[in-house]
Amino acid sequence: MPSVGIIETLMGLIDQPDAQIQVDQNEIIELLEADNQTIDIQEAITVATEMQDYKTVNISSQLRKDPFTIQWVLAPHFPTDDSDPDREGLLDNSFRVY
Repeated sequence: MPSVGIIETLMGLIDQPDAQIQVDQNEIIELLEADNQTIDIQEAITVATEMQDYKTVNISSQLRKDPFTIQWVLAPHFPTDDSDPDREGLLDNSFRVY
């Protein structure tokens, strides 16, 4: 005898030709509600008048040393900023390149 699960049992009850589903008159299957209201929409536009604006602008410049003028240092050196011309050099044949 094959085993029958709960799904097969319920499907067998629904698929029977003499099975009838009874619906009560007061039973609500779908409830649709409507909302009829009147909405007034108003828009207010304000045009701003022209206004003169005076600002003081300060212009300054930062002069840097020529970064291509290199000063060789024969000791461990860490540059302090990007305009620092000091470079670490070794006392060997590498100075001939420059």
